[in-house]
Amino acid sequence: MFLAFRRLLRSLGFSGLVTLAAVAVVFYLVVFLGLRHTGLMPVISAAVLMAGLVATARRWGGYARSVTTTPYADVLWPLVESREEFCLILRPFGDDGEVLVPVEHRTRRGRLRRPLTFPKPYLTLEQVVAQATRTAQGLRAYALVDQKRRLAPPGPVFLRSPDDQWQIPIQEMIKRAHTIVIMLPPKQELRAAMSWELQQITGGLRQSRVILVLPPFDKRRSHYPQARRQLGAMLAVLTGLWDHDLAAVPEPLIDHCLTPIPPRTVVVKIDEDGTPRPWTVSGGRWTFVGSQPYLDALDEAVRRTEYEIRDLGFSARYPEAGRADGRPVRPPAEAPPDPPRRRINLPATVFIVVLVLATVGLVSYFDDDPVGRTGASGLRLPSLRPFPRLQTAPTAPAAGSGHACGIVDNQIRCAGDNKHGQLGTGDLRRRPTPVPIAAAPGWNEQAVGGAHTCGLRYPEATLWCWGANADGQLGLGDRTDRKVPTTVPGGERWKSIGAGRAHTCAVQADRTLWCWGDNTHGQLGLGSDRADHNRPRQVGTSTRWTSVLAARNLTCGFQNDVLWCWGTGYERLTGGSSGSSRTPVRVL
Repeated sequence: MFLAFRRLLRSLGFSGLVTLAAVAVVFYLVVFLGLRHTGLMPVISAAVLMAGLVATARRWGGYARSVTTTPYADVLWPLVESREEFCLILRPFGDDGEVLVPVEHRTRRGRLRRPLTFPKPYLTLEQVVAQATRTAQGLRAYALVDQKRRLAPPGPVFLRSPDDQWQIPIQEMIKRAHTIVIMLPPKQELRAAMSWELQQITGGLRQSRVILVLPPFDKRRSHYPQARRQLGAMLAVLTGLWDHDLAAVPEPLIDHCLTPIPPRTVVVKIDEDGTPRPWTVSGGRWTFVGSQPYLDALDEAVRRTEYEIRDLGFSARYPEAGRADGRPVRPPAEAPPDPPRRRINLPATVFIVVLVLATVGLVSYFDDDPVGRTGASGLRLPSLRPFPRLQTAPTAPAAGSGHACGIVDNQIRCAGDNKHGQLGTGDLRRRPTPVPIAAAPGWNEQAVGGAHTCGLRYPEATLWCWGANADGQLGLGDRTDRKVPTTVPGGERWKSIGAGRAHTCAVQADRTLWCWGDNTHGQLGLGSDRADHNRPRQVGTSTRWTSVLAARNLTCGFQNDVLWCWGTGYERLTGGSSGSSRTPVRVL
């Protein structure tokens, strides 16, 4: 009986129940009193009865026309294997259709008006989200319900799943969602399921895709503060300030996260730099919240998400998603055997030089590393964490002063410090484990500097750099840091790269050598030219360069089998007492 009354209340609303009660009263007057009298009373009573029934039917049909839910397996796998971009709605199970907002529209003068009908038409917040995402970016909205829910309010596509399998569709759809909307219904506690969902979002670095929706503050005013506190706890997790249970976030941390959030906030989006961006409703004490403020805020938030990833291709937008080429993403029955590891054959001379540079030059990067640890000899060694198990062995790994990168399956993956965007992920958040850069696979060589990274794409032979650029080490003609890979001028003709502390060198297809960045110690090899350069400058006139290496303030290059070095520190290779030169010096 209670469930039936609850569904009736959600379907009709308070005004609908009042109308239904009035109809019952009029029906009583018509049946029991109207038959005893003559004249216009029965006619008037019958007219009022019919009007009430029509209004009730219209109210019922306008909102409560339930849609049939679908088993998740029928929709999930075709969806994630396609190239369709969509919106995922997350909220506690069993709370679909709990929050209603009256329908509004804007006049030509921009004012909000509600339809002049009785009772007033309403929308669920799920309907509002589905309408906003479809209007802003053409995204279809999906939401999950429990297995027993066969009917649900209209709006998103509802997928039902068994109680022991709900994590499967959520995990796969988080990887592939263009926008993730988290709804905070009133009178709900933060459950373990929501903590797990936030872990999936932060683990996949999808925080910038998240939009949080609060209930209207004009209804159930005592419940809005509770939802606001829950918002603060979620912001603590999404911004990386708290990595434990969601329900255990300290109150002072919640207060800190709510500092930039005004009292009448209805929508909050996490920007790409981790900053929460709120949308509020202005007005006086008796302001009523309808559907239009939510539609406007969600429309702008979804468009902002698209603006942040506008330059990324499909594979870069969803690097952790399944294949989009038609091949299945379902886990196989048995894990395939690991492919054979690739061998790297290097000439003996190259091997010796790489070994010396790695042990003497590159390790010295960590002298300034605040997270390093001091060995017995006083040399600061980096605190390294093991790479996770990968399908193929990393190719050409390299380390900078606080970050490291490697190529796995033709994709550059980086970990460590990210103060200058040197991880290439599009943000400034530090990563304790390797993550793919914000660019499609297709890399065959990479070089890691002090706080910048460069890579060569194959087969285009284009050079890309990102990270710190205070000394012009990215070669882009300015000194602005880059958080995503950016093309270095020079066309499709690069073949070898090397990166030092704050300088970069590369060999082109015509076997000429070019360097740029910091030139304090002559590491650019430009002779009497002691200035720093933010664009590539040719080193000498030789056309016999085959490869180049760099470490800290030292650069070395091969002309066939002859090794040349310049900068400072190459005495370790020659055994001499001094190793500093502003022009290439033959070493081996």
